[in-house]
Amino acid sequence: IIHASCHGREYMTSMLVMNQLEYYLKLYYMGTYAGRTYEEIFGDVCFHVIPMLNPDGVSISQFGADAINNPDMRAALYGMYNFDRANGITNYDAPTYFRKWKANGRGVDINRNFASSWTSEREIRQPGSHGYPGEHAVSEIETQTVQNLVKSLSGLEMVISYHSSGSYIYWAYGQRGEFRNKSSQMATVVSKSTGYYLLGT
Repeated sequence: IIHASCHGREYMTSMLVMNQLEYYLKLYYMGTYAGRTYEEIFGDVCFHVIPMLNPDGVSISQFGADAINNPDMRAALYGMYNFDRANGITNYDAPTYFRKWKANGRGVDINRNFASSWTSEREIRQPGSHGYPGEHAVSEIETQTVQNLVKSLSGLEMVISYHSSGSYIYWAYGQRGEFRNKSSQMATVVSKSTGYYLLGT
C-alpha cells in the first residue's frame, strides 16, 4: 500500500505518486528493474495506491478554510485558529496558519491517529493545524480507510507513507521478531536507493 498527502501541506507527494504511476504505466512493457521487466514484476506484486489520503487537509493548505464547503466544519477551523492564536500556539495570521495546515478537516493529525503511533500522553490536546492525534486511535475516516485496507489484504508486504520533508525513513514501530528483521531489511534497501537516513533502532 502506498499513500500520499497524509499531511495537508505535503500535497506535492500526491504529484509524486501520480508521476510514479504514469512512469511505470508508460514503461510497463519496456522498463526493467534488476533484470526483470515491469510487466513481470507487476504480475507478481499488487500495489494499492491512495494518491491523496487527506483531501480536506490539502484543500485547507492550498486554499484556506474557506475551501471547505461544510459551514460547521469551516466555522470550527476558524475556531481552532482563534484558539491557537489566543493561547500562543501560533503567531501566524490566518492565511499563513491555514497554508501550513497538516491535519484533516476536523483538526486531527492523521499521521498521529494510527494505532501504532497513538498515545493518550500527548503535548497537543486540542484539534488544530498539526499534532493532535484525535480522541482515540483510528478515530478518523482516513485512518479507518487505510486500516480496513490493510486488514483486507492477505500477504501484505508493506505500507509506504510519503511525506515531503526530512529525507528520513521511519520504519521502527514496535515490530518484533521476523517482522522487525524484514522491515529493517526493506528500509535498508530504500535507504541505499534514495540516500535517506534510517530512523529506528
